[in-house]
Amino acid sequence: MKEKTLRLGPLAILLALIALAMTILSLLSFASAQADVALAERFAKTVAIRYRLDKKGQEFLKDHSSDAEASYESSEEDYVLHIEIKENEIVEWKIHKNWQQEEQFDDLWEGGN
Repeated sequence: MKEKTLRLGPLAILLALIALAMTILSLLSFASAQADVALAERFAKTVAIRYRLDKKGQEFLKDHSSDAEASYESSEEDYVLHIEIKENEIVEWKIHKNWQQEEQFDDLWEGGN
């Protein structure tokens, strides 16, 4: 009786390709997760700063006499809270971030000739 041989060559190549693909996908997933963590930490820091500025603004409103016009400004890191009160109404309550352009873009198209 003749024995049948099992050819493992194509199967081994297929399994090696599957293992390689799984390794690459796991590395990409890990890198994406690290980027997500960094972004979440930066967002949490920004939200904490904004909440602290809002708290300072609420404390200013609590201490403010109701018949006077007033302006209040507080800053933390690069964020600035600006409050403007006129005629017993809050006219402006704004939190913004000071931003400086780091580099010039000389090669941008300005339209036309």
